Amino acid sequence: MYGGFFFACFNSQEIIDTMVKKKLQFIFTIIFCVIISSLNAQILKRKASLGIYIKPIQNKDLSISYGIDSIEGILVTGVHEKSTSHLLGLKKGDLILEINQQKVKNYNTVYNVIKSHVSGDSVEVRFIRNGDTKTSKGYFVGRPFEERRNAKVLYDEVTYYNGTLRTIIAYPTNTYKDKFPVIFLIQGYGCDSYDNLTNTSNVSKVIDGFLSKGYAVVRTQKPNIGDSKCKIDCKDLDFYQEVDAFQASFDALNKYSFIDKNEIYILGLSMGGVIAPMIQQNKLKAKGIVVFGTVSRPWFEYFIDQYRRQNILLGQDFVENEQGVDNILKFYYDFMINKKSPIELYKNSKYRNILKYSWGNIGDNMYLNGRHAKYWQSLQDIRPYKRWKDCSSYVLSLWGEGDFVAFSKEDHVMISKVVNTYHPNHATYLTVPFTDHSFTKVSNQKESIKYWNNYKYKRDNYNPIIVELINRWTFSLPRR
Repeated sequence: MYGGFFFACFNSQEIIDTMVKKKLQFIFTIIFCVIISSLNAQILKRKASLGIYIKPIQNKDLSISYGIDSIEGILVTGVHEKSTSHLLGLKKGDLILEINQQKVKNYNTVYNVIKSHVSGDSVEVRFIRNGDTKTSKGYFVGRPFEERRNAKVLYDEVTYYNGTLRTIIAYPTNTYKDKFPVIFLIQGYGCDSYDNLTNTSNVSKVIDGFLSKGYAVVRTQKPNIGDSKCKIDCKDLDFYQEVDAFQASFDALNKYSFIDKNEIYILGLSMGGVIAPMIQQNKLKAKGIVVFGTVSRPWFEYFIDQYRRQNILLGQDFVENEQGVDNILKFYYDFMINKKSPIELYKNSKYRNILKYSWGNIGDNMYLNGRHAKYWQSLQDIRPYKRWKDCSSYVLSLWGEGDFVAFSKEDHVMISKVVNTYHPNHATYLTVPFTDHSFTKVSNQKESIKYWNNYKYKRDNYNPIIVELINRWTFSLPRR
């Protein structure tokens, strides 16, 4: 009997061991599949960075001191630890002559060389140190990832027109919550990166403000900005294609378990306030939409009024300003209504100064202030009031009284009036005191103009009231 019992136990242990082995194999298979799936899902690589402070050679004497005949090259004034340049052995005082066998003449040359590279790509730098020409080879290190106090920063991606957009989601870590209300941020018209914003950026301070209040904040990098990799560049988009980029990012919120799907708020800044009511809420519903410093009229009208108002703020005589309106009217009618290209408009000598001084177009090309003409022209086809009529979210329309960019208080008041006409008690308008387009404390629009390019002033005079007003408003809404 003991023999039989022992035999039975032996067989039972063997069965158990076999089951354990199979279970472990299954677990390892699942883990492996998850890892492979994760690797496959993450298409985007980190864009390359040199990790140096630089300045151009600005005088002949300095170039002679390095033993070169012409004013060329970039002077290294500082090196970040663990960066590409640090690993290449570059030091302060080195003069970079070539990167990947391309001559370096100025900052734009450096940017153009590295913008097409990602982490892991090979790099070769030729430079002068102490009179000797040296060459160093290695591999690009990616740009540093953003870090925020008491917050987790998640880098993710979404598919867009056979390409991929980088999304950046920050959420608080100093809380017991497992789900967070979310601010879905839509930035202005520029093709600027919203990744790794500096601590001195007022937008970064807005993000920190929301994180401190317990919100998650979502940012979207536009096509081919930062890590995003698409078949079309941000500068070549029309307005509807840009809306589609933010639509793809908004729809992707559905996959995050840490986001409270009942507490989603779209925050449209500047041009983002035009995009905000155009986001289709089929997969997810935004409880609220907040706009700050935006436009609600047809854009042909906005550009005419912009000329009238901003020139006066800049000190132009009233009568002289009005005399120029006739030409401005004709220009914008041809541009926005007749859809004439800048190349066609440039042929008219009366339009050339407008293209140059108002739009930064110094020749017969298709780009105006960094965007293709079709971007601006497609704005005219939007019917803003119709977009706000169809908006079923609660709406907060904010206007900074020092805002000379989105200069019209009436535009912001009308957003709330339109929404409340079709959805009673759904919209609120608020004037944001002593605040301009960049969240800077100013007394009025003229003072904002005075300090517009003074980044130290902006950094030192950030107005946190914007976060306080939005937070107070979200808590005033009915709970779902």
